[in-house]
Amino acid sequence: HLFGEVGLRYDVVEGSSYVSKDDFSVYVRPGIRVAVTEKFELYGDIVFNSTKNLNDRVYGVGGYYNIFDILDLGLGVDISEDVNTYRGGVRLRW
Repeated sequence: HLFGEVGLRYDVVEGSSYVSKDDFSVYVRPGIRVAVTEKFELYGDIVFNSTKNLNDRVYGVGGYYNIFDILDLGLGVDISEDVNTYRGGVRLRW
């Protein structure tokens, strides 16, 4: 499947205690996901964003494993020149 996500993002990288308009960005995340088995899914995507604090492109890979009919466990990583982000979570389906 092809998928996409559009959103608003807030990043603070210098430890400032006030909110600045430069810390907000708009992002677009197109990607592809593949069902390896009925219970296991892999995905890859790329994030394009308008932030001034971090890279404007971030590559992501990850997967979901179906634990129950409506609950998936997910792990992933976002990779860029400056920062790598490791993620985990759950996804509810209905």
